[in-house]
Amino acid sequence: MHIMHIISHKAIKIMGYIMKDICLTYLGEDIRPAKYIVSFFRIAGVYVYERIIYSNDKVKPDFPSFDMDINIIILGQNYVDELIERYGTEDTVFILMSDRKVIDKDCIIGKDKKNIGILEDLIKLLSKKYTQFDIEKNALSSLAEIFESNHLAETLLGTRYFLPDKIIYSMLCPNYEKAIEDISNKLKEDIEESIKGNFLWFAMAYIGYEYNYYCKRLKQGFLFRPDNLLEITEELREGYNGNWKSLLLLQAQIYDDLEGKVKKAYELYAETADSAYNAFAWYKMGNIWQKNYKDSAIALEHFKKAVNINPSYYRAIYKVAECEYMLENFNISETLYKRVIELLQNNYAKGILSPLDIEYLYKSNFNIARIEVTQYGDIFEAVRIYKWIEELWERILDDTSVNNICFIYIFVSEFNEKILTNLYQVLKNKLDVNNVKEERNSLESTIAVKAY
Repeated sequence: MHIMHIISHKAIKIMGYIMKDICLTYLGEDIRPAKYIVSFFRIAGVYVYERIIYSNDKVKPDFPSFDMDINIIILGQNYVDELIERYGTEDTVFILMSDRKVIDKDCIIGKDKKNIGILEDLIKLLSKKYTQFDIEKNALSSLAEIFESNHLAETLLGTRYFLPDKIIYSMLCPNYEKAIEDISNKLKEDIEESIKGNFLWFAMAYIGYEYNYYCKRLKQGFLFRPDNLLEITEELREGYNGNWKSLLLLQAQIYDDLEGKVKKAYELYAETADSAYNAFAWYKMGNIWQKNYKDSAIALEHFKKAVNINPSYYRAIYKVAECEYMLENFNISETLYKRVIELLQNNYAKGILSPLDIEYLYKSNFNIARIEVTQYGDIFEAVRIYKWIEELWERILDDTSVNNICFIYIFVSEFNEKILTNLYQVLKNKLDVNNVKEERNSLESTIAVKAY
């Protein structure tokens, strides 16, 4: 494998500047460019704090203050002038994603461009404004080409947010393999020019980790040796004087997947959790306490910190609900599951449910129905919830609808949509509602017997 050859080259030294972090905000009119951009920066090792701001014609969006290095706001057509006047600073980039006339300002990019065009413009803009991006703009541009040509936005979505499936695995993993080959060829050029370490080096380790993660989910073992991936990250970390949060998170996740390394993983997550916005690190530490140490009380405190940082982090809210249930705080648990549903219903109303959204919307409703029956004896409410789940599932299965729930995520970029369409089918098949129907039929039979 090319990665094994590249790792043998030692002494990866990088200029000692601090990595920039990005806050990406989008208003929900078209989230595809946002997902594309976030996926790219994740591979590049630039931490992106995501947030969705819900708005409509009657309620103007409000942006909570966040002290980030770079703020990117993806806009639809509403409130463009007002938002730019209100929030426009030298550290804020606005990306206009609608047919509205582009305002004549230097900070607007993205008009009538596809995802890769938006990304290229963004890299140019960041290179002009920030030393780090200017120094590494060639590496970023090369990575952008590799990212697009190997369909890594869709591949990351497929391997991260869908249930694992061997057939889909065979369709997606060649994208990782080809991307790693392309990166390794670029790194050979770097070595010849005495360039030791940049975004491409991080991308090599990150894609190797992602490939291993998916192999693990399919119980096929690791393709790339974790110690080789850790060797890359250790040398990069040394070169960046330990200030690269995304690098620490990647190391933590590599250790998290290894037997007997959970303590080391936890230490690295904790090292990144000191920042005011890193909800993901607290979420992962909570998972360790819940899964590895079976301590719901301590896990609960970690998940709560994740939610405090990001109140829209529905997976963390779901975990808080799970822990409260295990601690027999059923009323609190049910309220939190309803909060998860509320957040996901916003996405559902906009027609932008991701596969992970669908799964959590399904599970949250099911858990509430269970609480209603087992704790409160309200069979009628449980039946109502089960019927709603079945109705939702019918809509998800209706691929002919012009308002297809999965549409926006299927078309994350201009790549042929067949792979993601198939991935949604896998999700549909594995999250069927047969158990819901069985539960509903059983409860309705109980109601009938009591009525008789």
